[in-house]
Amino acid sequence: IVGPATIAVVGGRILNTHPSLLPAFPGGHAVRDALAHGVAVTGCTIHLVDATLDGGPIVAQEAVPILATDDEAALHERIRAVEHRLLPRAVADLAAGALHLDGRRLTLDAARAADVVPVPRRALLSVSDKTGLADVGRGLVTLGFELVSTGGTARALRDAGLPVTDVAAVTGVPEMLDGRVKTLHPRIHAGILVDRRLAAHREALAAAAIAPFEVVVVNLYPFAAAADRPGISLDELVEEIDIGGPSMVRAAAKNHASVAIVTSPDRYGEVLDEFDRVAPAPLPEGLRAALAVEAFRHTAAYDARIAAELPVRMASAGVDLPDSPGLPGATDPYPPKHTNACGAAERATLLAAWEAALAGDPVSAFGGVVALTGEVDRAVAERLASIFLEVVVAPGFDGGALEVLAARPNLRLLRDTTLGSDVPPPPPSPRASLRTAGGAVLVTAPDALPDEPVSWTVATRRRPSAAERADLDLAWRLARGVSSNAIVLVRDGALIGMGSGQVSRVDAARQAVEKARRFAGVEALGGASCGSDAFFPFPDAVETCLEAGVTAFVQPGGSIRDADVIAAADAASATMLVTGVRHFRH
Repeated sequence: IVGPATIAVVGGRILNTHPSLLPAFPGGHAVRDALAHGVAVTGCTIHLVDATLDGGPIVAQEAVPILATDDEAALHERIRAVEHRLLPRAVADLAAGALHLDGRRLTLDAARAADVVPVPRRALLSVSDKTGLADVGRGLVTLGFELVSTGGTARALRDAGLPVTDVAAVTGVPEMLDGRVKTLHPRIHAGILVDRRLAAHREALAAAAIAPFEVVVVNLYPFAAAADRPGISLDELVEEIDIGGPSMVRAAAKNHASVAIVTSPDRYGEVLDEFDRVAPAPLPEGLRAALAVEAFRHTAAYDARIAAELPVRMASAGVDLPDSPGLPGATDPYPPKHTNACGAAERATLLAAWEAALAGDPVSAFGGVVALTGEVDRAVAERLASIFLEVVVAPGFDGGALEVLAARPNLRLLRDTTLGSDVPPPPPSPRASLRTAGGAVLVTAPDALPDEPVSWTVATRRRPSAAERADLDLAWRLARGVSSNAIVLVRDGALIGMGSGQVSRVDAARQAVEKARRFAGVEALGGASCGSDAFFPFPDAVETCLEAGVTAFVQPGGSIRDADVIAAADAASATMLVTGVRHFRH
């Protein structure tokens, strides 16, 4: 068709696309022929042009399934979408010298393709909340991004006059199961999860002709709003449970080293401004990390609401639920609950105390209970409302706080005027200390006596500093509320690590140290204080904490090996207080 003279001059540099998986169905009617033969799969081929018709060496191929509803036009349109994606990549590989011909066999130098071929800027957008969508889409296009999108998001972007690539054109597969399956495909998730710092990842993507995503803008189906809709059926509510959205959010958040994940429209302006500031570089690492944390909070709150709502709806719909703890109608209507604090802090202001307490374990805080010792104002309420909480208890709430918190669905506010006051709380009922075993009930006196730090004795050669004594006081008070065996680590007036419910105290110490490393960082353990709800039976738990950097301990004492435990602290120049009272709570 092009003639031997052209091939003689530029042979090996002419690329052609063909709408079939060559060598099947060559010629001018490949799509019609595939349908006529009743094959289940066809596709497209990118090949070098030589003297044969549709017979040159193959550069790339991709299959396209034939659907029962396909006619020639519909099938050709889907093949063409794949051609439009594969051909530019093949041209780039050829121009970069990454394609090598050996006889009729073409091979791709993936390393050269990954290093030399320019990487397009791509953004994946799929949002339920369309607030600000046109603006963020327009901003990304201005920055040179290709927009890849799904369903209603793609329509909204097109309505705003923006160019959009459908996800189906990327995957080669149309949406399935009434839209339940759209983005769950390697060509989407590989583009999100590729760690572009790794040469092997970049080469794998180049070999698969997949372009990475630099930005993912996703927020989830409005499950909470649907749950509040009068008359919604269980099946209708279940359809509001997002699957692909959380998968993309979590994938992008995990890969925040290479991807910026944006889950809130409130972040659009900041993200665009930062892109403008650093262009053409990617977003700074710190902002990507913060966005990733926000994304995990988004999915955690979403799943927590589903877990709370769904059992009640299932029971109302007549689902025959088993007699399992925490399910409606069960013998035990309460789910397994821990009663250990995941964060605690003392600061000069409530806002500072909340931020420090949340930092102790920002993951476990979701769906939790928060107690504050002062009146909550609007600023504190806005921070509380930034994550999913079930209960907030405080001495009071001002008008601004009530306005903010009233907008949070299913959040319960409790006013307890004794919190933060000097008035001692009423003695707890002994019924709070019931335990059952072997058909009998054990009634124990509640652990309600006040602590007397002035009566504690210094067991080591070194006395605690004022800062250590303050942290030890807090660690001991926190240990009172933690299930045994309890090890509590405190630094600068805030809980940084906790071990609880372990069968040995050394295991609890290891758990507390690991949690502190995870959330507060290794450096926070240097100079930290440790509270133990009962005596150390061996020096091993103290040694575990000492090795991590802990310098101060408070414990009841009373072990036959107290001398060994104290000697271990003395050997490390640590300090240890002995209370003579334990807070051992099974």
